[in-house]
Amino acid sequence: MKNRKPNNDILKDFIKSHDGYMGILGITGLQLASAGRPKLDKWVADFGGQSEHLISDFRAKEKTGITTVVAEPVEPVEPVQPIEPAKIEDHIEKADVDSAKIGQAIIDAMGGVGAKDAELREDVTLLAEVLSQQDETISNILNSIEKLGKDRVANLHIKIGDKPAVDAGKVHMCFDKLLQTASVRCHAFLTGGAGSFKTSSAEKVAEVLGLKCSGISISQQTTETKLLGYMNAEGSYVTTEFRKRYEGGGVFILDEIDNGNANTLAVLNSALANGNCAFADGMVTKHEDFVLIATANTYGSGANAQYVGRNKLDDATLDRFVFIDWDYDNKLEMEIAPNKAWCADVQAIRKAIADLKIKAVVSPRATFDGAKLLEAGMGWEDVLFAKVWKGLAKDAQEKVLAKVASNGHTLGKIESK
Repeated sequence: MKNRKPNNDILKDFIKSHDGYMGILGITGLQLASAGRPKLDKWVADFGGQSEHLISDFRAKEKTGITTVVAEPVEPVEPVQPIEPAKIEDHIEKADVDSAKIGQAIIDAMGGVGAKDAELREDVTLLAEVLSQQDETISNILNSIEKLGKDRVANLHIKIGDKPAVDAGKVHMCFDKLLQTASVRCHAFLTGGAGSFKTSSAEKVAEVLGLKCSGISISQQTTETKLLGYMNAEGSYVTTEFRKRYEGGGVFILDEIDNGNANTLAVLNSALANGNCAFADGMVTKHEDFVLIATANTYGSGANAQYVGRNKLDDATLDRFVFIDWDYDNKLEMEIAPNKAWCADVQAIRKAIADLKIKAVVSPRATFDGAKLLEAGMGWEDVLFAKVWKGLAKDAQEKVLAKVASNGHTLGKIESK
């Protein structure tokens, strides 16, 4: 049949016929115009109709030549009565939780929603607008939701080309820079503090790009053969993980590259800059999907006060990389920390150490290892000594504790089981 009216338009016309009641449910014209079938079905039901019946009735009339009649509206439903402030207050008191915890519960319920869940976000926004008019306590809850939402790390949904979208989960704040670098097959040099999610982020990039991933950790004793392989006594070539990725494609991670010998690492110069590399059994052409990601605590310029065992790397080697600063991501750390109170203590001490310019490393490993020790029953002071102070001079500890207090944080508020 020509000019057949879409089913969704039939339902929208029915809803429009109840324009006097649309405001009660908070339905705007823009929302109605962009609504999909699940939302339309819900609104039709709210107005006392049934979508399938409305559509079938319209089609029946359409066959008789009556194409301009909208399905007759049923009796309007009673207006939705606003919730009384006192009742809201009663519910909050019965819940026996504060506004921050209510806000946290709502965020947890929405956890990980992406762009495809825009309607859910729209519903929550409408709910917030209604609740904010009811009571000061509700306003406090909404403020808590807003603050907590800013502190949350959303799941990252990534779509590359015509490949299916990938849910990358919760990622480091600099992840997009690394992904952009690797997606154009440039080699990356991540420099940041110990335990700042460098290696795990490199692995996540490989997963998102659909590439194989392998790597090694570099030390002073790492030899060229660890990268290039060798011919054994029987004349057979013994391969390496680097060779597998270089020839077959994928991400190769060189962990702690600034801990290696500059002369050894110079063998990478040709491999990274050119389209081929001389291995023990001959020249090999670089795969178009080969990407090398190096991680380091320095910029390859040599040891510093915190990382005294690091070496100076050859400038020609460093020139092959795209450098990305990889700072500690406190939001991500707090998001995935199993013990939030302990994590808050670790971050407060880390900030105080940085403020005082004390040369000490308090990495996220202190957060995660410390949580395990606390869970096992170790006392807070003992965990603090084992994972945070780690031999820091007593006078330095006292300065840090004083700075933490002046910054407004109270240490040791660990919830008991």
